[in-house]
Formats: sequence, structure tokens, C-alpha cells
Amino acid sequence: MLDEIDAFCRAEGIRYSIAFGTLLGAIRHKGFIPWDDDMDIIMPLPDMQIFKNKFKSKDLEYLDIDTYKHFDYHFSRIGYRPKRRYKLSLETCNHCLKSETTSYCGNYALTGDWQ
Repeated sequence: MLDEIDAFCRAEGIRYSIAFGTLLGAIRHKGFIPWDDDMDIIMPLPDMQIFKNKFKSKDLEYLDIDTYKHFDYHFSRIGYRPKRRYKLSLETCNHCLKSETTSYCGNYALTGDWQ
């Protein structure tokens, strides 16, 4: 999942970073935190709006209050489309950030200066 997001962001010049449990896991566990089954990324709000408008994928979908009627989160998410989502196993997710075992990637917008 992160490989596809990274490739798209690099191609479009979109700035982002891993954050929160994903960043902690990358440093402390050299991969995922065993009990944290998602990925967290942050990006400046203008970049996130570009991402939202341009990101297209066969396997992944962008979800937020504008794109999904019953969206219950205060941040956007990038997730596997339903057909793929149910095939994933979350039992072993502590091997690397390139894992396809996570089901969602939280996407948080940043306002202010991006250094």
C-alpha cells in the first residue's frame, strides 16, 4: 500500500511523511508496531487536496466525508477496495512498511509551514 502511495506522491511532487505509530514502528520495531494495524501519513493540506483529486488506483480507494456517505472519521483514509480488503490477514504485520497486510492508511492534513 505505501509503495503505491509513495510512487504516486513522488510522481506528482506531493510532500508527505510517515507519522505517529507508523514512524514509531519504523524506528523502534524496524517495521510495524505489532498491535498497530494501520499506516499513518501526514501531508500539507494543499498537497492532500491534490492527492484527493488525482489519486486513482485499481486496489486502493480514497475515503473521506466527501467521497463516502457514512464516513465516521475526522481524517481521510486510503484503504483497499472492499473486494481486496476482506482477503487480507492482519495476523502478521510486524515485518516491514512494504507490507500488504494493513487495511488502511490514515491521511492527516497539516496546515501552516511545511519544513
